[in-house]
Amino acid sequence: MSLESYTAFMQIVEQGSVSAAARVLGVPRPTVSRRLSRLEERVGQRLVQRGGREVVITRAGHALYEQIKGPVAELHAAERALADSGITPSGLLKIAISPLLAPQLTSMLLDFQLDHPEVSLEIITETRFADLGAEGFDVAIRGGRLRNPDLIQRKVATLGVGVYASPEYLDRYGWPQVPRDLSRHQLLRGYDANDRPRNKWPLRGGGAVDVTGSFVTNDRILLRSAAVAGRGIALLSDAHALPVGTALMPILRESVGTQIGLHVVYPERAMLPARARAFIDAAVKFFAAWTPTTEV
Repeated sequence: MSLESYTAFMQIVEQGSVSAAARVLGVPRPTVSRRLSRLEERVGQRLVQRGGREVVITRAGHALYEQIKGPVAELHAAERALADSGITPSGLLKIAISPLLAPQLTSMLLDFQLDHPEVSLEIITETRFADLGAEGFDVAIRGGRLRNPDLIQRKVATLGVGVYASPEYLDRYGWPQVPRDLSRHQLLRGYDANDRPRNKWPLRGGGAVDVTGSFVTNDRILLRSAAVAGRGIALLSDAHALPVGTALMPILRESVGTQIGLHVVYPERAMLPARARAFIDAAVKFFAAWTPTTEV
């Protein structure tokens, strides 16, 4: 039985609820629930009675808590001592990032390797969300909604999302004045968070506007390139809508669009490799001072 299961159980006892334990541990609530269930299966007894906002610890749960709280605390202390022992980050670090974001991160990636010469970087640009665990990634930098509850995410920036078109397209077809005007335009559609072609674009006041169009792609570079080429209107993040040489024009700025979080994402583990911890710290520091450039 893993240390995480015992730790989750201890935090449930000490915090009084699964949700509070999840906040303390910095993991999703379903992860804490699964760890508790595995521990109960292991010991063959119900440790916690679920129901309502708070939980009730059973007699068996109280007995187990008293037996494990000392040893578990000692194990965590040993882990912290090892993590802080000055181990030099080394080995292969496999990172997944968006191809549109990659140029923005070049300086950070190169500086990281200069600072950690014993770390080998393997950087994969992804037009989809790679399965970090199954595909062997240590960390990813990605925007949008986290869909895997077993991953840890640290928000490092907020990106605006809006509707853009090239000056050539707008000169030819005119400027939409209100969201319903989009139905008369050529719309370039990307994929949504469920990996399906978008059929709605978000409205800033809530809700969405229906969209259709004969050009659909899951590749955001291709989507932006089509907009730059004057083929239609696209929903793009503001950081990605600034191509080199040719400006895209924001339209319907006050009515169509949203904001998304940019996150450093990594698999939930008892102990992250030193190389991964070092990279996460470097990424958080970089984004704290980050301003998107036009070189994307």
